[in-house]
Amino acid sequence: MKRKVFLIIFIFILFLIAYSLGFSQNDIDKNLSEKNINQENIDKKDIYKEFSITNTTIGSNPYIHIRELFEKLGFSVKWIDKERAVLIYKEKDFVKLTLNDDYFVFNGRLIKHKIRPIIRKDKVYVTADFLNNVFNNFKYESSTELLTFKSPDIFKTSTKLPSVETKEKLDKLIDYSNQMNSYGKDYDTVETIIEGRGSSLNRNLQSKAKNEVNKQSADHSETNIQVQGVDEADIVKTDGSYIYTLNKNNIYIVKGAKDDFRIVNTIHSKDYDPLEFYIKDNKLITIGYFHGVKLDKQEENNKLKIAPDFSNSLKVLVYDISDKSNTSLLRDIELDGNYLSSRLIDNNFYLVANKGVYYGNQEIRPYYKDSVDKKKSFINYEDIRYFPESVYNNYLITLGLDLNNLDSSKVDVNAYLGSGNNMYVSTESMYISQDKYKYNIYNIDENFYNETTSSIFKFNLENGKTIYSNNGEVPGRILNQFSMDEYKGNFRIATTKGDSWRDNESINNVYVLDENLKLIGKTKDLAPGEKIYSVRFMGDKVYVVTFRQIDPFYVIDLTNPKKPEVLGYLKIPGYSSYLHPYDENHIIGIGMDTIDKDGRVLSGGVKISMFDVTDYNNPIELDKIIIGEKGSHTDILHGHKSLLFSKKRNILAFPIYASSYDKGTYKHNFETQGAFVFKIDENYNLKLRGDISHLDKENDYNSYVKRVLFIDNNLYTISNNKIKISNFDTLENIKELSLKDQ
Repeated sequence: MKRKVFLIIFIFILFLIAYSLGFSQNDIDKNLSEKNINQENIDKKDIYKEFSITNTTIGSNPYIHIRELFEKLGFSVKWIDKERAVLIYKEKDFVKLTLNDDYFVFNGRLIKHKIRPIIRKDKVYVTADFLNNVFNNFKYESSTELLTFKSPDIFKTSTKLPSVETKEKLDKLIDYSNQMNSYGKDYDTVETIIEGRGSSLNRNLQSKAKNEVNKQSADHSETNIQVQGVDEADIVKTDGSYIYTLNKNNIYIVKGAKDDFRIVNTIHSKDYDPLEFYIKDNKLITIGYFHGVKLDKQEENNKLKIAPDFSNSLKVLVYDISDKSNTSLLRDIELDGNYLSSRLIDNNFYLVANKGVYYGNQEIRPYYKDSVDKKKSFINYEDIRYFPESVYNNYLITLGLDLNNLDSSKVDVNAYLGSGNNMYVSTESMYISQDKYKYNIYNIDENFYNETTSSIFKFNLENGKTIYSNNGEVPGRILNQFSMDEYKGNFRIATTKGDSWRDNESINNVYVLDENLKLIGKTKDLAPGEKIYSVRFMGDKVYVVTFRQIDPFYVIDLTNPKKPEVLGYLKIPGYSSYLHPYDENHIIGIGMDTIDKDGRVLSGGVKISMFDVTDYNNPIELDKIIIGEKGSHTDILHGHKSLLFSKKRNILAFPIYASSYDKGTYKHNFETQGAFVFKIDENYNLKLRGDISHLDKENDYNSYVKRVLFIDNNLYTISNNKIKISNFDTLENIKELSLKDQ
């Protein structure tokens, strides 16, 4: 009897469990078929689009045929058999679904399925959660198979950057990036011109700024910058009393007074290779690379008797230089990345770096170390963001530091899966551009891929912190920092689309974007078949130089940002690689003269031009000077910081390498290298005053003048070998200080 009772009770318990499980499954099915579908209450009069869509029920879940769905929305749908994937695309919208994959791609965002898509009778189906992840303001009735959209904005959008979240998702993002950018380039590089370290490193550090003429103080010059109030790092600086110069791995502090001209101190850090630096009040901020052993692995390496693991990380060192002869290190910050650029606004320091994602190491998250807490901090996966549609196997890393509170302020470090090529900074915002290459790897649409665009990422700057704001995109690629500008809340950018070396396949444009980086205006295509060589934004005007065989100098009006207008242009031989404002009606151009030889255009000497834009419709080249012949060059062709200009002191000076050219032997012969000094008379004509050379023997690189500055009535020229004082008015030599063997 007891056994029968026990058996009945046992059967009853099993029945309850089975019923409970059945109820749970039915509840899940109901959740998928009704609750998870966005049941918008849509009035018939508010309907934008409505159509029926076939569904099939599998395990009580309604599945929707994805090709039928998107083709009714006007999209192209393509099956990639090799990858067992569905591609869905129309204009800028793109979806990729791969069978047996937990993730799908929607406009660059990686989204995880609740239930994977399935294939039945050669048709791919998705569940309701896919609709919820992709569509906006819709309603789907599975019983009637009717899909309704309320507005033309059918896709979900978000200005918030998505998170990498996990290692698994990061791997997926990198895989997707490698597929879509299979012919892309390596971004783990520095783009800056940096001198004074024994060899010229052709990199392209460009800084961004408002376009105002540098306001030099009466007693000394400052670094040539683009935006007033936004300082840029350099290899030589002065505070009016001392000169600071980077020479190989040393930073020399030199007393500038001609009657007390001497080296006061030399700052050198072991295994540290400084690139450039700032001087702010009584602080010296250096940026460079640390070359050393990874100490956390050294003990293990010693045990295994293998070579030590060397690191190559970026370092920011902040020194107290109150006592010039006895400096002390205040802060030491190490960052896992490669230097792109930096800025200093008041006492707030900002830096941007690139870091390639390499799978040779187990730990692929970027890290930083700070002397405040003396620990190595890896950035958590959930804190790493990525730029949809601009993902590369590279981290873009931003760093901010408040210099007012070095003892306690925490360094602000953020990482994004993406990259940066150039950087523009105003007093309130930072813009980073990224060359974006689209390749038609699936042959889906000739107009959809195979083009170059520029992605722009905007960050707000607040007391040493960088806060992501928005992103935008324009066709073409930019030349350098001067191709970008911020004015009255709008962002302006000049680009070249296509290749000028192909017959008329390149065009140039200036685009205007609003504060949210949405396009509001553009010029009509400029100079087909040419490319941009220089840009200068000046308030409501922008001046653009393009070149292929001759130099068109364009004057463009941006008074109405929605309708930029070309007011006038000038065609002259040669080209300007750098434009510098003299006043509101005159612009100085520095570039190269050109020679027409048998239909080919060859570079000649260094050309300095004065442009008169008083009549915007008819700009003219008021005057020009050409230094040297073919084979001559100047660093300003690649970077602006070697220029010394002061309208108040009436001086224009910069280093030039001058050559002569033998037309009979086709050889160019070295003539001289030094700082060439000019003045501008009352009629805006350029006058060469002379040149200052450091050469003791012919063509000695270490004697090449790399910077020129002034303090009071003394002109200083700096090379690796020496600093020379010359009289400001006569250029006569006063005194020299050797930097050899220091």
